Amino acid sequence: MLFHWHLWESGWLSSTFKIVSRAVVANKNSNQKAVLLSHYGIIANILQVCALEQSDSCKKRKVSLCVLPFAHSYGLVCVAYTPLYQGRQIIILPDFQVASVLDAIEKYRVNLVYFVPTMMERLLNDDILRQHDLSSVESVCIGGAPLDKILHMRIRRAWPCSWWKVKQCYGATEAGAAIAVTGDNARMGSVGFVLPLVKAKVFRPDGSEILKYDELGELFISSPSLALGYLANEDATRNTFITDEEGVRWLRTGDAVKFCLSIQGQEHLSIVDRIKDLIIVEGLQVAPTELEDHLATHDFVKDVAVIGRKDSNGGQWPQAFVVKSTKAITASEQLVAESIHAHVRSQKARHKWLHPRIVFLDYIPRTMDGKKMRQAVRDTISNLGQGPAARL
Repeated sequence: MLFHWHLWESGWLSSTFKIVSRAVVANKNSNQKAVLLSHYGIIANILQVCALEQSDSCKKRKVSLCVLPFAHSYGLVCVAYTPLYQGRQIIILPDFQVASVLDAIEKYRVNLVYFVPTMMERLLNDDILRQHDLSSVESVCIGGAPLDKILHMRIRRAWPCSWWKVKQCYGATEAGAAIAVTGDNARMGSVGFVLPLVKAKVFRPDGSEILKYDELGELFISSPSLALGYLANEDATRNTFITDEEGVRWLRTGDAVKFCLSIQGQEHLSIVDRIKDLIIVEGLQVAPTELEDHLATHDFVKDVAVIGRKDSNGGQWPQAFVVKSTKAITASEQLVAESIHAHVRSQKARHKWLHPRIVFLDYIPRTMDGKKMRQAVRDTISNLGQGPAARL
């Protein structure tokens, strides 16, 4: 398949600044913003994804399953438009219900499925999963929210999903949709390779550019797929989309990332956390997701969120909010808290140790696509009582 990239230079097509979609995103305060996506940007992103997957897309006609809303760029661009361009058949369901999803996979012999993490969790947690013939499925692509290591491992271990190739799509609505995609069988902790024509830079908090591997910083990207900006929100557009001295337009993603080099010498991108969610303990950065992944391996933990909590000296502690697993039902919350602290202190550096008080919740609030609502969790701190464990 040949892609004529020269046609996508700025100004070649009249569709460059024509709006095709207003995709809704929410910020940390749950205030919604409409992202303006152009014909040019969406088509560019489709071609970028296809260029990375072209060797696979032309072998045979495949069947994809879509249960994601088209109001979001992941569902619209990656799950609907891109498979159509590749000549795939798409089975569209109105919403996600485990039974209807499994029935559709079996009936239409679906090869490719696209989920957000919460959908995959629901699928793995339902006993009827093993009652269906899912042998047609070749791969599952997770997007919309990070694929954490625990869910990744569950997919690989759960029959009949264990033979599925696990892929991850990292992106942002402001980027048009996709920024990076893994190959078949994603590497743990990696979101794969940046797409063709995507320029990526990583910066330190002081504004200096990071030019080496394995150093954490904020990701900026430039791509022909970038959105035009936000509807009726010039301040947000100006702060998010930045034009440099050479006239190149960049998206400030707000993601804390690092580029790593695999054993095979391949450069891949690792998303660590959101910049605003990083916890600073005695001048050292602590990523909440690192602690969450570790805590999720504890038998007493069903779900967990970690945020930064200020102490009386103006510093921060990692504060853990935990949903107890069934194995912890008969144990006292003080015993569970002590066990969790020991789990962290035995394997993590001192600056990553948790605040002495563990907070127990009935559930961790999440968005529809599975992202943890850390601000909602953070708002509960004012209601905490005293002692090593608290319940809200």
